[in-house]
Amino acid sequence: MSPAELNSIKIKLRDEGKEVDKYFILNERLSRFEDVEHNRKERRRQLRKLAQQKHDIQTNKSKVVELFPETETPEIIEPPE
Repeated sequence: MSPAELNSIKIKLRDEGKEVDKYFILNERLSRFEDVEHNRKERRRQLRKLAQQKHDIQTNKSKVVELFPETETPEIIEPPE
């Protein structure tokens, strides 16, 4: 833990009216670490979701085949005579 981070935690604890001791300092450090980890995991999850959506759109466009397109006129086949 850097001295700047330690001072920041001490100031926060004093502002909250809590006693500044090792327990509270380590608890605050753990809380910050958990917040950072949660945000990192959430960001990765969102990036994976966006990448999957992009992949799905690209792959679906190449595989779509219209058997009976609506824009074409149907070909009329006459029976042999």
